[in-house]
Amino acid sequence: YQDSPPLLRGLQVIGDARTSSITLVGTPRQVEVATSQLVQLDLRRRQVAVNLRVIDVNLSAMDQFDTSFSFGIDDTFVNQDNGLLTLAFNNNPLSVARNFLAALQATVVNGNSKIITDPTLVVQEGQSASVNLVEEIVNSSTTNLTTLGDNSNTVVQEREVELVDVGLTLAINIDRIDDNGFVSLSVAPTISSPGPQINLGSNDFVTPISRRALSSGQIRVRDGQTLILSGIIQDTDITTVNKVPILGDLPIIGALFRDTDTTNERQELIVLLTPQILDDSDESIYGYSYTPGEDVRELLGEDE
Repeated sequence: YQDSPPLLRGLQVIGDARTSSITLVGTPRQVEVATSQLVQLDLRRRQVAVNLRVIDVNLSAMDQFDTSFSFGIDDTFVNQDNGLLTLAFNNNPLSVARNFLAALQATVVNGNSKIITDPTLVVQEGQSASVNLVEEIVNSSTTNLTTLGDNSNTVVQEREVELVDVGLTLAINIDRIDDNGFVSLSVAPTISSPGPQINLGSNDFVTPISRRALSSGQIRVRDGQTLILSGIIQDTDITTVNKVPILGDLPIIGALFRDTDTTNERQELIVLLTPQILDDSDESIYGYSYTPGEDVRELLGEDE
C-alpha cells in the first residue's frame, strides 16, 4: 500500500475470494493497526426476529360499519402505555393502551375475529422479508381455434387460462438497528381482491383485479415494542338466492317463486408487528461486537 499512511506502508494484503478472507503480512505493529481497522469495518450484520400476527376482524358482527375496529374502542388512542405503539394509515402514530389488545383478544375468543397467520421472520439489517397471504384465481380465460393442415376440416380448440395471486402481501424492510436497541423499519402492505367476472362470450371471461398499495414509511420501534397497523378494510357484497325448484327458473313469473337477499360483510385486517433484536454473541448485549476467528487469533498471538 504505497498510498497508505506511513504506519501501514509496506503492509501486504492477500485476499481469498473462496473463503472470503484476507491475510496480512507485515510488521507486528502494522498487522495490529490494520486488524483494528478491519475489525471496525467488518462488523457482523445485526439480526432481528420479527413476529408478525395478522388478525381478521369481522366488523359486521361488531356493529362497526362506519369506522374501523381501531377507532371504535372508546378512548383507546387517548391513553398512554409504554411498550405499545399504533399506526393507522393516515401517518399519525399514536400511543395505544393495553385495553386495545384486550379488546382484540376478546373478539378472537368470541369468534368475531381470527388469527390468519402468526409467523416469526429473522431478518438481517439492510435486508427485507415478506409474508404472502394469497390465493390463486383465474384472471382470464380465452379460447383459441386452430385448423390442422391447409385443406383439413379438423379444428382444434385450445383454452388459455391466466392465473394470478390475490390477497395480502406484507413486505418488511429492516433499515437499521442502532446501538440503543431501536429498530428502524418500513412496512408496505399490498392488498388485492377479484371483482365480478366480465363475460366476453364463447365461454371467455376476464376477472378484474383491484389492488391497493399502502406504505407506513420508516418507523423507529424499540426492541420488543409492538407496532399495530390498522385500516385495511374490505367490503364484500354477498347475494343469496332462495327459490322453488323449477318454478323459480321460469321467466317473468319465476320472480314470484324466488327470493334474493344481499348482505354486506365488512372486514378489517389488523397487523401486530413485534421486533426482537437477536443476541448472537456471548460478549455483547445486542451482538454488535466482533469475535476474531482462530487464524486471526493465532496471527495476533492471542493463543500464545
